[in-house]
Amino acid sequence: MASYTYDSIELGDQNSLGCKCCRFSYGIDLPIPKNLPIDEIKSHAAAFSTSILKDWTTLNAIVKRFEATIQKRWVKKSSKQKRDILLTAWPDMANTHRPDFIGFRSVLKTAPRSRTLPSAAFLWPYINLEDLQQRHLLLIFLNSRGRNLPETFVTGDLRAAHRGEGWKGTDASPIEECFHMAFNGQHTPRTYGWPVPCDSISCTRQTIWHDTQNGLLVLEIQQRIYAFLLACTKLILHDINPGQYLLAPHQPCPPLPQALCSEWPSLSAHMLEMPYRMPEKPDVNRLKYLVSARRAAAEDHIWLLREDPGYFVENLREWREHDQDSFKHQCPSGWRMVARNMISDAFTYFRYWDWIYRRLAALPPVNQQLQRANYNTLHLAKPHEQVWTELTVVVEDMISFSVMQLSNGLRSSPRLRHIYSAAAIKHHQKLTDSERRVDVLFHAIVNEDKRKLHGLQPLVQEVQYMLDTCPEASQLVDSWLLRQYSDLAMLSELLTRIEGFVPWSTGWLANSVLCSKTVRDNTGQLFDMEVKLRLAFDDLFADTNGVGAMLSDSSDGRFDHPATKRLTEATVNTMRFSEAGLDTFWAALEAGVKAKTKYSLINMIERRLFQPRKLYRTPKWTPPLVEEKGTQPLQKLDANLSSVRSKTAIPDVVTPAKTKTKIKTRGIAVPENDIINTSSPNQSASTEQAPSAITIKVPKRAYKVLSALLPTGSADSHQRAEIALEELLQAMNTIGLQPEKLYGSIWIFMPKSKDNCTADEKQKQYWIEVSRSIQFHEPKEVRRGSKIPTNMVRTFGRRLKHAYGWEGGMFVCE
Repeated sequence: MASYTYDSIELGDQNSLGCKCCRFSYGIDLPIPKNLPIDEIKSHAAAFSTSILKDWTTLNAIVKRFEATIQKRWVKKSSKQKRDILLTAWPDMANTHRPDFIGFRSVLKTAPRSRTLPSAAFLWPYINLEDLQQRHLLLIFLNSRGRNLPETFVTGDLRAAHRGEGWKGTDASPIEECFHMAFNGQHTPRTYGWPVPCDSISCTRQTIWHDTQNGLLVLEIQQRIYAFLLACTKLILHDINPGQYLLAPHQPCPPLPQALCSEWPSLSAHMLEMPYRMPEKPDVNRLKYLVSARRAAAEDHIWLLREDPGYFVENLREWREHDQDSFKHQCPSGWRMVARNMISDAFTYFRYWDWIYRRLAALPPVNQQLQRANYNTLHLAKPHEQVWTELTVVVEDMISFSVMQLSNGLRSSPRLRHIYSAAAIKHHQKLTDSERRVDVLFHAIVNEDKRKLHGLQPLVQEVQYMLDTCPEASQLVDSWLLRQYSDLAMLSELLTRIEGFVPWSTGWLANSVLCSKTVRDNTGQLFDMEVKLRLAFDDLFADTNGVGAMLSDSSDGRFDHPATKRLTEATVNTMRFSEAGLDTFWAALEAGVKAKTKYSLINMIERRLFQPRKLYRTPKWTPPLVEEKGTQPLQKLDANLSSVRSKTAIPDVVTPAKTKTKIKTRGIAVPENDIINTSSPNQSASTEQAPSAITIKVPKRAYKVLSALLPTGSADSHQRAEIALEELLQAMNTIGLQPEKLYGSIWIFMPKSKDNCTADEKQKQYWIEVSRSIQFHEPKEVRRGSKIPTNMVRTFGRRLKHAYGWEGGMFVCE
């Protein structure tokens, strides 16, 4: 197809074109804008706008009258019939998902002299057979484009195009151009996208102006889309007289069909539909659920680092494996530097996610924001716009930090370090397709120039597509890297939602460059505290006689914590010894930070807790009671064992005082008015526990999972059982927490609404009313058929217990 908007390499004969990998990385094949005279721009604009509005008028008439018929016929067609229709309407349509990225998926093949891909792959990456042959995507595409004016999709079409260098930003001001184009509110061929001289721009911002480069590009994109959709409808309605397109009566809009998929909802599936749907306003409530779950995970992570020696050592070893300096030198000080990175990273994410959550919590729903907006200047109310501006600034800063973490761990990752070893680089070791693909994609993410060229969100989506469709490449990305990628993907998704709030985002995106004093002050406090904490951590862990001296190779056993083993006197003593060592370390660290920065880490955590919590410390070993001959059987012997695992925290060096006798029952619950005891890790708080008044009957399948996550007293003293991931998802869905797969390894469980439940679910009443979501990381080994290991089962259970107050014995089998 001839292009009027952009230049491209057609049958290039340059010797420097290189392989597909290099061409993708440096954007050699990407379209670059043409410099056209104004007369030619006007000629193309008139032709494009006339074609767009003519085709849209016909498509709109057909959709209003025959959409239900189109849906029925399309769903019944076979894959071959769908393919024939698509190829007839769009000859030479790309075969695979995101054809603009196909140039490096098989990177060992040398690119020919001609172009690697046709130009259409870059401007219409969502037009491909793999996606559109599905039963619902073309129907969504027809519904959105046929029932809404073309001006609705201008910004989305520009953002979806994969362009090279030289293009102005989609929100760039055209003041430096001699001419500009307007789309919103323009409904005739002589006004829709028509070049207007700069000196005729009115002072009002009610009209969104685009420079001629982007304006002409969006006209070319839309002209091809509407011609394609109109051709598809005519081929599907091949037996209907074209005269009926305007004469048949209007029909109600039918519900859109859903994807035929037995799997759980996923963000990947949702993002797959985005180019075909109406542009969405940011759902503030959904963003709150996503951010609150990540913020709660960051809180739990810090708490477990302070509370559980086994969790502390497990994370420390993972960070050691992905620390490039300690991996190279293997020096004793490596453990100190790794601990510094691990702890500072934990506090950074906790504080940043908490900050973002509190800003989102202060925002009302979008509809209420629009009621107070100024439609003449296209600005939200000042308080709302200020919050969005602060969110943009902080999320962008977090993305930079997350990219740095991912870059640091990539080259020293155990499964990838052979690619970057000196011997491999020296001898130009030949890599497999999967290894090269992982290297090229992640390198494009961590490299700032390539990230700007290809866009962070498209790169994140392509990584997820690789993880989902290429098992060999997926196995190269271990759990640590996957967690870092998951954080980056969530931040990218958050920033995409914020910037996609057009046209209102134009105002605060300009303010984020030249922030107001209020925005600088609010975000500056966060950044200043971050700098001070990192400097304090650097000094403390560099001191070989201070906090850093308490850490050494974990093989010395000082942090051994056999919490998942059966409780005996030996295991209890080992656990108490390791917990005392961890308490000493944190006490020294907290005292050092407070002396250097005047900040208290404990107060920093306490002020941000969702609800009170306290450290758990293993009590001293108490031998189980032995039943004497001739006496009645002991009642509730398992309660004595449960007391060993209760929440009562007892100091390691103080003999526990005699406590009041209380009745031990199944389903122990902690009262809500418990006193927080986090002022010192070595202090303890003993609270009297009361039996849970709530008992919920669940199916046997869900009961097995919930009893493993939340064991009763006697079961808690034994080794935890492993759980299959699918069983965990089914159990959480049964009790009212809808699983959804986010990017990377994150599974989020969102509270269901009883208004949307099925009749069977309403009758059985398994659901529990909760007001917050929670997220878990899927273990990497689960993808190879393994189950969730016992240590993670224990961690998941403790997090559920704290988040929702659930106790062992609360769930019973129906």
